[in-house]
Amino acid sequence: MFVDMHLHSNYSDGSDSVSEMVEKLIQANILTFALTDHDSIRGVSELLSYAHGRARTITGVEFSCMDQSARCHILAYGFDVNDPHIHNLVEKGDVLRKKNFENRKNHLEKNHGIFFTEDELAWLFSLPKIGKPHIAKILIARGLAKDTQEVIRNYLDGCKDQDERLQACEVISGILAAGAVPVWAHPLGGEGEDHLGEEEFLSLADTLISYGIKGMECYYSRYTKEEIAFLLNKAEKFHLAVSGGSDYHGSNKTVMLGELQAGECFTVTPDMLSVLNFL
Repeated sequence: MFVDMHLHSNYSDGSDSVSEMVEKLIQANILTFALTDHDSIRGVSELLSYAHGRARTITGVEFSCMDQSARCHILAYGFDVNDPHIHNLVEKGDVLRKKNFENRKNHLEKNHGIFFTEDELAWLFSLPKIGKPHIAKILIARGLAKDTQEVIRNYLDGCKDQDERLQACEVISGILAAGAVPVWAHPLGGEGEDHLGEEEFLSLADTLISYGIKGMECYYSRYTKEEIAFLLNKAEKFHLAVSGGSDYHGSNKTVMLGELQAGECFTVTPDMLSVLNFL
């Protein structure tokens, strides 16, 4: 029996519906998991209902954050779906996500001469959340790139400094006020991002710990054995709970369910994640 605490559905920028994802998880013997859509908890109640009695499900959401000049992602686990603090953060994050789409759209027009058609815009605006993989899907279909990471690298990274994000201190404070557990997602950097050096990591870790972060995602689909060992060591040193997740996005990424280490099929069991003791 395995665990995966970082999953995205089509309520944000994943390709799977909640029901499709649950069936795949159960078939893969991943029986402890959390749905962590970006700035959205729309799929959480559906997940809890659909998987009821068949798996241990945990409420979750992922927030894109900023602390001064450092970007980071904070996961919230174990909240009540009706908690006002979580809803407040989700609503603020949703507003910023819409602004960021407009920034990316303007960047593509101004710097790359790429304009979305009326049909493309209609499809984008029909989505619950517009993310980079959705923009990438359009550009890939036009033959401008071969995959999402190439789109991000060649077309979208140029405007990332214009991204508006929630403040990490506000997010962690809100998660704690909801009686939930804040966890630092992929602390060395996510897929397609340059991994932080030790000095940068330690600086951001000190800041997030001062805000009250309770856990760290040590097992991650894009981290090597050495990087995982480094994070496990730091989690113990900082007295942070250990979490782990694949960052699965269905067909929008090459990450597999339950893939919690780079380079090989590496799965994690619930006893390896101390964060579950708080949930």
